[in-house]
Amino acid sequence: MKKRYSKFFAYILAGSVTSCITLSFGVISMLFAGKKIEDSKKLILVYLVWIVISAFIAFLLTKRLNRRTPEGERLATWFRAYWLGFRIAFKIALCFTLILLPKMKGMHLNVSEQDEYEPHWYDDRRKVRDPNGTEYKVGRSGDYIKDSSGNWIKVYRADNGDPYIEKDSEKIWLQ
Repeated sequence: MKKRYSKFFAYILAGSVTSCITLSFGVISMLFAGKKIEDSKKLILVYLVWIVISAFIAFLLTKRLNRRTPEGERLATWFRAYWLGFRIAFKIALCFTLILLPKMKGMHLNVSEQDEYEPHWYDDRRKVRDPNGTEYKVGRSGDYIKDSSGNWIKVYRADNGDPYIEKDSEKIWLQ
């Protein structure tokens, strides 16, 4: 049997066909996930553009493969090329998993001792007070606080790191 495609050709064919199929399932699942369509319109649009590009690449590669293959062997040759490309992609993924992940396991972020042991400005209470005794709920990041009426207010920091909010162009320091 004459070989009518290279390994790189098979890899690109398998990648384009597989991405076209998986992204189609992604679009279908996003449409039926129960979320608002408005929230995911941009992502669906990106998926659809990528599906069109992948389908176009697969179409061009299939045309090239069919041009080099006799008519009776085209379907079998296409599936052999796809299967070869899929196996190559699997081996590449396995290589990255088995070689790079153990090497990355030893890597970690270095946190300075000052950051590690210094308490956060609201001291994990999730509540702070101003000098008048008004209590505020602190947001997750610590950059905003919520007052009793439910409004979020931005927290600013002085040069020394002390937190304050601004109301009516006046700084109110938090405790």
